[in-house]
Amino acid sequence: MSDTQPQNPCGGFSASDLDYSKNKQHIIDDHLAWFQLKPAPSMTSSQYMFEGVIKSVSQAWTLIVAFNANSFENPETISQVGNAYRFTSLYPPHPPAAYTGFERKKIPILFGIPFYNTSRTMYNTVVVNTDCKTVETSYPGKP
Repeated sequence: MSDTQPQNPCGGFSASDLDYSKNKQHIIDDHLAWFQLKPAPSMTSSQYMFEGVIKSVSQAWTLIVAFNANSFENPETISQVGNAYRFTSLYPPHPPAAYTGFERKKIPILFGIPFYNTSRTMYNTVVVNTDCKTVETSYPGKP
């Protein structure tokens, strides 16, 4: 499968088919950590950040599900990684004060120490099992 794919392998499914039950807590713990003012389990995890009217994890989760629905149903790119598909798209229009995503990318190692670049992103990625239902993870940024 190419990095950019014109045909959606999950074309017969909609965002309402997505099942978060197995990995919702992982997404909250690993990709909403900064929002909750706690350290992320991994220095490499991209972070969803919400401001203004978004005050709770529940409110943030509702927006993440909406972002994922957009990425799943309107992907700019689709790529396969193992037994999953990555759907990536720009965020749908939203008030600029409500959301800022930070993408963490590994940059070249200097003197044996890995360094990471943190930058704002307007992209979202949702990773869905090849069953086209089970959400493995989602995060701000491109794969």
